Amino acid sequence: MSSWDDYVDYVDYVWRSGSIRKLGEIWWDVRPAPKIGTIELRAFDVQTAPWRAEALLALTAALCDVLVEEYEAGERRAIVPTREIEENKWSAQRYGLDGSFVDHYSHESIKSRKVLEGWLERLESQTKRDLSGVVHILDEPTEADRQLEVWRETGSVVEVARDVVARTRIATEG
Repeated sequence: MSSWDDYVDYVDYVWRSGSIRKLGEIWWDVRPAPKIGTIELRAFDVQTAPWRAEALLALTAALCDVLVEEYEAGERRAIVPTREIEENKWSAQRYGLDGSFVDHYSHESIKSRKVLEGWLERLESQTKRDLSGVVHILDEPTEADRQLEVWRETGSVVEVARDVVARTRIATEG
């Protein structure tokens, strides 16, 4: 949305239509939280190891740091069409780090891992957050990769679930 008024108009629209009964029913990845004067971010998919969740939280905080700095400096970026963002989200969900990301400005397709490494390098130079956990995530198979590996070995969704539970227990008890 290009303005607060656009947001208010949208909320009025979904409220009057009966689509929502409270603001928390708007299921966006990022949404305003007017009662507390901040924004809410959708939680990451469950990680089996606490260090992964901590790394993703540090990454989120670093992104927020940079965005606040840009905003306060008056360096607002153009709003990217939602359909372009959704296309990159779909690619990330489907292909993970092995997928591609379409650059919003050049429209070039770039390997997701390369994009993330570039973002990480930029964030490390612009924030004091410890992003070493994110570097570690990029060096290891994703949780989805691990689940697919178990699936390929066993052909059983039950074994996949057992493996997730076992790895979660080890990570939280160790």
